[in-house]
Amino acid sequence: MFRKILASTPVRILLGLGAIMGPVGGYFLLARVLLPETALTSAWVQTALIALGALLGFLGYGLLYRWLEKRPLCELALRPMLPQLALGLLIGAVLFGLTVGVVALAGQVRITAVNPLASMIPAFAMALQSATLEELMFRGVIMRLLNARFGSLPALILSALIFGGMHIMNPDATWLSAFAVAIEAGVLLGLAFLATGTLWLPIGIHFAWNFVQAGIFSLSVSGFGLPEGLLSTQVSGPLWATGGAFGAEQSVQAVIFCLTASAGLYAISKARGRFLKAHWRG
Repeated sequence: MFRKILASTPVRILLGLGAIMGPVGGYFLLARVLLPETALTSAWVQTALIALGALLGFLGYGLLYRWLEKRPLCELALRPMLPQLALGLLIGAVLFGLTVGVVALAGQVRITAVNPLASMIPAFAMALQSATLEELMFRGVIMRLLNARFGSLPALILSALIFGGMHIMNPDATWLSAFAVAIEAGVLLGLAFLATGTLWLPIGIHFAWNFVQAGIFSLSVSGFGLPEGLLSTQVSGPLWATGGAFGAEQSVQAVIFCLTASAGLYAISKARGRFLKAHWRG
């Protein structure tokens, strides 16, 4: 009976999310209690804490599924880590560059100041946290387990909708912005996972998009604003092009560019036999 419960996909998803966020949440709570307020406000200390938190997330994920599934964790294989992370960083940076480039070509992006390199540290910390922990949860846990149970198309749709739906709670979010995140980021990152079978490519894409957006252009990321990054910028223009207060994720060109990249990743996953046919398993 116990084995049957542990074999259930919903149970394994809940256990996976708990194995990631339980240790990470407890670690950050402990750090907040033990460290002085002056240390917690340091960008360098925050970055170090987030890096250690990400490692705890990987550790919790790895220990749980190594025990539950009795298999090598191919999605965390170290051999392809560096090249796939590098490719993901390139893809994410290019996609956001194209997205903001549409607004810049219309003359609606104005750079008002160039700030010290250290100003990018808060955005680096934010991007590191969101890219690692969210990819572990949404692609490593939810997408992977739904893919094994139902096939790739249902898994891709469901995980993307859940990912987009989580963003409805962000500042200045609307159902339209949440849907845009689902179809541009949820689909793109899910297909990046399917195409490679590892989490490194989606982590790289996710990190680069967020970091370039906040760390270089000082723009809000899905409704969240950070301190000024490398470039102080002023963006004006229609909502469809700028995304408004929520950020560029809500713009039409972001959806178009990301779906174009998704089409390429879909073709790769199909060619490699990684896109599983939809099916139902008891």
